[in-house]
Amino acid sequence: FESHFFSWDIVPTFPLARPDIHHVFANLLTPQDFVSFANQFGSLGLSFPVVNAAGEFEYGEPLAFWQAETTRLRATIEAWYLIQTPPSISQLMSIDKLVRHYGFGTLYLLDAPEPDEIAQLTLTETAELRNLIRTDLLRTVQSMIASGVKLNFVPGEPHFFIVVKDLLSALYLSFAQEIMGHSRPPRRCGHCEGYIDNRARSDAKFCSPSCRQAHHVHTKATAPTPKTPNNRKSK
Repeated sequence: FESHFFSWDIVPTFPLARPDIHHVFANLLTPQDFVSFANQFGSLGLSFPVVNAAGEFEYGEPLAFWQAETTRLRATIEAWYLIQTPPSISQLMSIDKLVRHYGFGTLYLLDAPEPDEIAQLTLTETAELRNLIRTDLLRTVQSMIASGVKLNFVPGEPHFFIVVKDLLSALYLSFAQEIMGHSRPPRRCGHCEGYIDNRARSDAKFCSPSCRQAHHVHTKATAPTPKTPNNRKSK
């Protein structure tokens, strides 16, 4: 299994069994992170002609493709969280930058003010811009799901079930379930600000033992030094 190449010879597990699978994917950083994730859940579901370590052409998924999709999903999630409450002007400018860079939709780019005009928006215009961003983000999630998810029914039975054709669509479907309130909102690590695994204890405050220890060390190092009592006798 090459670090720069993801083969199709993988038997994936069922990704939606983890309600936080989209956060797990969005937090991947190193090549080894991507390899471990792919070994557990499989390829994203799109093939490209690539050259393997032996110099031969095969169909697979380049690491750069995974990195791009991870960054895009991470930005989508961040923008969605920022827009849930009326954002400040600085937050709105950050969201605007995310939306423009990743092209979450066409409505926003057509109707939004220029970045240098955001600081002069009125409260009404800010609310309208927020709704425009929300709509585009939802359209993005919908479009990522639509191409890889279909609804089937059980012959002779009044039951429908969802068929997910690729992992990338499953990741956005998992995010959609969170948006609709069908999964528990993620918790942030008290040290690194990453996401805590939804399978962790309900009172977990850190994503890993190393972060718990690092937070303890940081807290101890930055704690104010207790004042030395003045032992001089008063006159």
